Amino acid sequence: MYIIKYIYNCRLDDSMKLTVQAFAEIGADRWRSACEHVEKTIASMWDADNAADVLQRNLVVDLGAHTDSETDTASEAE
Repeated sequence: MYIIKYIYNCRLDDSMKLTVQAFAEIGADRWRSACEHVEKTIASMWDADNAADVLQRNLVVDLGAHTDSETDTASEAE
């Protein structure tokens, strides 16, 4: 990974040359694989976001006088 070693101390022209070199070394198959991975990850995130939206829409907060038995018992003991 020649590029990683030298990228930190380079000028902009050197960085551009190293970037072009890196793209040349990656190759079409590896680039395609990375793009497919990103597309799958984005789709997965959309699915998770949509699921969260559905859960939030179905969330019901009961503000009524309902109490559970522990609360009732604690109140009676006082």
